[in-house]
Amino acid sequence: MESYTARNGENGLPRRREPDLADLAMFILDPKGRITTWSVTATRLFGHSASTVAGKDVCEVLMTGPGQRDLVGRAMAEVAEGRVHTATVAGGSLGEGRFAVRWEPLNGQGGGAVTELRPGVYAFNDAQQVVLGSCTLDEVALSVLATVVSTPAPDRFVLDAGAKVLGYDRPAWTPGHGLLPAFPEATVTGLWEHHAVAATGSGPRPAVGDRVVVIPNHVCTTVNLVSELHVVRDGQVTGRWPVDARGRNS
Repeated sequence: MESYTARNGENGLPRRREPDLADLAMFILDPKGRITTWSVTATRLFGHSASTVAGKDVCEVLMTGPGQRDLVGRAMAEVAEGRVHTATVAGGSLGEGRFAVRWEPLNGQGGGAVTELRPGVYAFNDAQQVVLGSCTLDEVALSVLATVVSTPAPDRFVLDAGAKVLGYDRPAWTPGHGLLPAFPEATVTGLWEHHAVAATGSGPRPAVGDRVVVIPNHVCTTVNLVSELHVVRDGQVTGRWPVDARGRNS
């Protein structure tokens, strides 16, 4: 078991690089170490549902191995002081393998009152958050409507939406360059300026001319790349929202 506490403005290293992580589960503890939120990814990794762990001490649910309760106590004390604590642990209820665990204070590394609110992706959600388990597909409020312009092979189709609307962001934990809710077995495998190529996997292939919804990996980039958002309710466009910050990155 390895542990490390950030001091003097450090970031709590060693922090695992994205390619080293097989999956990532986030949850929130109260100051006494009780679980207050539990993500879909945490359920998939550890087998506990949110309803069964809510309000329980994290040491009763996950950190049950030798010395892990003491580790949690030290980590919670460090977080209370506004510092980040990281550890690599194994055993107990965590199951097989080694797990990189990172404790961060919700109000920032320096502690104190929150003075700025940046909701960021939370306003719409995106494919990254779905894969991380922070939200479900039904909770994603922004998507790109693309048209199938080619079906060059039985297991591939081409969309007229590329990097200029979807963006190139693709973290290591995402399966492709966006999600296709109507074709859950398909993966967006390639991205160019104006086109995307998707592999059907074991699922069906849409036909040329079909409209396909794509959930971008990073919604912030998509909003930044367009001048206007179309508001849709029950399949009908009910409004248009101009992106006031368009072209003002400098």
